[in-house]
Amino acid sequence: MKISLRTCLFFLLFGVNVNVFSQFLGIENPYFKAAKQAGVEGDFRKSADLCLQGLKKSPSDNDLRQQLGKSYMQLKELDSARFFLSKVVNEDEDNIPARQYLVNVEYQSKRYSSAICYVNELLEKKPYTKELWLKKISIYKEIGNYGEIKRSIKRLRDIFPNDTVVEKQYNFIMSQEGFKVAKTGNADEAKKIYLNILEESPDDKNIYISLINLETNQGSLNSALEYAERGLKYYPNDLELIKKKIGILEALKRYDVAISYLKSKNNDVPKDFFNKIERYLVSEAARFYENTDPYILHQKSYALDRNRNSYHYLLNKSIERGYYNESLKLIEQGLLRYPNDKDLLVKQMFIYKKQNNISKYYESVYTLYERYPEDYDIRQEYASVLLSEAKEYTSQKQYQAALDNYFILLKFSEFSEIANNNIFVVYTLQNNTTGALSQIDAMIESEPEKKINLVKKAELLKDIKDFDAALSIVNSLILEFPEEKKYKTQYVYYSDLYMKDLITDELYYKALPVADKSLEVDRTNKLTYNYAINASSAMKKYDKMLVYTDSAVYHYPDDIDLKLKRIAAYSNLKNHQKATELLEELENKYPQDIRVKGVLVEERYKLATNAEKNEDYDTANTLYNSILLLDSLNIPTYQRLVNLSINQKDYTNAMVYVDRALEIDPNPEQKFFLYKKGVVYEMTEDFEKAYEYQKMKEDVDLNDHLDYLLSKKMKNILGINYLKVYSGQESFTSAVAGIYYQRILKKNTYGLRLNYASKESDGVGLQLQGEWSHKFSSTFYTQLDAYIGNLYFPKFKISGTAYKYLKNDWEVGLGVGLTKVPTGKEFFNVQGILSKDIGDFWLNARLNVLFSEGAVYNNWFGQARYNINGNGDYFVAMASTGNAPQEDRATNFQINTFLTYTNSMVGAGYRWNHKHKYTYGIQGNWYNFYIPGTTNNGLPVPSSRVDQYHLLFVIQTKF
Repeated sequence: MKISLRTCLFFLLFGVNVNVFSQFLGIENPYFKAAKQAGVEGDFRKSADLCLQGLKKSPSDNDLRQQLGKSYMQLKELDSARFFLSKVVNEDEDNIPARQYLVNVEYQSKRYSSAICYVNELLEKKPYTKELWLKKISIYKEIGNYGEIKRSIKRLRDIFPNDTVVEKQYNFIMSQEGFKVAKTGNADEAKKIYLNILEESPDDKNIYISLINLETNQGSLNSALEYAERGLKYYPNDLELIKKKIGILEALKRYDVAISYLKSKNNDVPKDFFNKIERYLVSEAARFYENTDPYILHQKSYALDRNRNSYHYLLNKSIERGYYNESLKLIEQGLLRYPNDKDLLVKQMFIYKKQNNISKYYESVYTLYERYPEDYDIRQEYASVLLSEAKEYTSQKQYQAALDNYFILLKFSEFSEIANNNIFVVYTLQNNTTGALSQIDAMIESEPEKKINLVKKAELLKDIKDFDAALSIVNSLILEFPEEKKYKTQYVYYSDLYMKDLITDELYYKALPVADKSLEVDRTNKLTYNYAINASSAMKKYDKMLVYTDSAVYHYPDDIDLKLKRIAAYSNLKNHQKATELLEELENKYPQDIRVKGVLVEERYKLATNAEKNEDYDTANTLYNSILLLDSLNIPTYQRLVNLSINQKDYTNAMVYVDRALEIDPNPEQKFFLYKKGVVYEMTEDFEKAYEYQKMKEDVDLNDHLDYLLSKKMKNILGINYLKVYSGQESFTSAVAGIYYQRILKKNTYGLRLNYASKESDGVGLQLQGEWSHKFSSTFYTQLDAYIGNLYFPKFKISGTAYKYLKNDWEVGLGVGLTKVPTGKEFFNVQGILSKDIGDFWLNARLNVLFSEGAVYNNWFGQARYNINGNGDYFVAMASTGNAPQEDRATNFQINTFLTYTNSMVGAGYRWNHKHKYTYGIQGNWYNFYIPGTTNNGLPVPSSRVDQYHLLFVIQTKF
């Protein structure tokens, strides 16, 4: 059958999933729309049911899969949610929402390692998403991996340095770390952690509580009281801090201060709390003060005569005991008499500092420095104030003011290093790359032995994405300190950032050398392998990709993702056999892994299609069926099996596969299987059902073929033919006309023909022919013909032929016949037939051997038919050679007789079908007869050749 270009394109496009085109064109699936609305309304069971209905029609619709996974997640059906969301991610690697849902599913399932993997994949795509980092931290909290928690929160804080939510999380995590450290007995380290938090967040109440508890446990009650005072400055009415302060004062036996403070909070604390604590403190104070306190005696003495000894005792003791308000009153009294007293001014400054009264403290320091600039302690205090102010300016983004202070600090030798460092930091915060580079270069030049400055410069170069320069610096450090692991770690980290940017910019050829150098430094870095694998894949350097994946799998033998990437390398190298073997090993080890099953299905599919192309149909069939064992819903595989079975003429299996596919999707949007069911019916000659199913495809391009099927349903054929004969050497023409009728049944075909011929000299001749054809099976049938006639036609003729279809489109036939001509002479003939279909060509060869009265005649006949199109139109060319009974040549113009034996013949014809119901044909033949020489009345008659020309017209119709 001739297949047109249009038909080829149709089948090609028909094999593509319609759902892909609908998504490409932005057409929203109605099931998805309804399911999404149900989800918005909170009815996730309804949403899931709608998605399942939609997936029956569009099994590859990722929107429906994603909504279904989300609905199952909301319904707490987590295994089902994971199944569908994983399919979405496998088919669409850039689908961010689906990965986010998978994070929640794995988190709820307590599969924290998988949740971390998905979060990391999301962070590769969206590294600056705060919520993802916070989610990652919360998962590590569940696992109890505090090392990763600290690393993650520090990284998050670097990304969002001024974010209040991040800062709060950071403080909480570090406070937990401090608590952990404190429990180990390392109080100094815990205090250092708490103070670092306060430096960034001076209003963190929980840290004050922790410091108070820490100092109390260490017996440092005055220090504990100091932190209670600092906390109360921010939360003056917080009951917990109030309790802490009163408890510390009680422990210090400062009942009077405790009672006084409690009374000042009378209106700010619950009444029952006030009454209970007041009674308790008064009772304890009474017991304590049974003996006379020297401090009280000095107070009385000083009140009487302003005694200087009592003044100094009270001042020193009040400072010692933390009675700072009393101390300030005493200092103010002293300064009235001695306004320039350095000792009083220093103590005043000290008390302001203790009270955390920043403005007064700064004012005191500036006053003292102005008066005593050479005093070492005052200079140190002044420098500390400048440093604190600079840090405050920096936190408020007043960078120039901070720089002014730091440049002043450069004059103080003890602070010059920190000033230089912070000048560099401020420049980086200002994004003043020129200033920062100049500053760090100066620091490197002045202190070349301090390698930390080189590290800082590399970090700056990394931040401005000058990765080549940054890597060069770190590489020099590696060469200088080959045993230092931190430099190698830094080099690999920068390389990964560099490769990420290069891959984002699609500069894959630059990424690979970076990867190679990074792997020389650290052969075990998984992220480097991933970048190298991705870059080599993007460049289609699959040999290199295989090298990277082999090395990665060696170092991470249990990493499924890396193994799948190695398999992808083999697949891209067209080594599907190796890829399939590796996948089968993985599938045996991880039978529940959906990704492995999915890739195994793909590789077996490729192997099967290759086998099919190589005409290894048994292997292809086995592989396709093995795919269905893994994925019984795999529609494309059913399509291939249906086509393969039809091509192999295995119509039974073809129908089985069609029916299974229709069980999966009874009402497919694509009519592929309904159409193919019609094709199978057509091949098995059930044309009525073939028409019924094929018309379901609703394709205008099929209209002509549907007409053909309708015509095949018709059982009757009526036709007429007309043959005009011309003689080349003898001046006569003749004609034969015929009419015929055929009745076509399932296994039998019956026919009746009447041929008519006439000559003016001899009259009219008639021939009646009966035909019967019987089909024993799809590969074997027979045909019997019987003729009776007069004048120009044989008196009778009977013949029978058997035909057998063989493999590879071969057909053989064998026939016998007996003919009696009007002269009474009888002929017996044997005929052998061989036919072959080759694409759009049908080739036929026949050998006919005729026996009569001891004489043997033969004729070799061959013809070639070219099928023009699917309508049944064809062009035919033929030729024959042989010998013929000489006494009968005059009747050789007749048709359907044995007298077609000629010395030679050539001919050609054309058949045209109109709507498969009407057939028109024309055929022309040129016959040549050799006539040997003889004698006539004693005179020699020379040998000669005679030509005849036949022109045949045929018209028939079906009904």
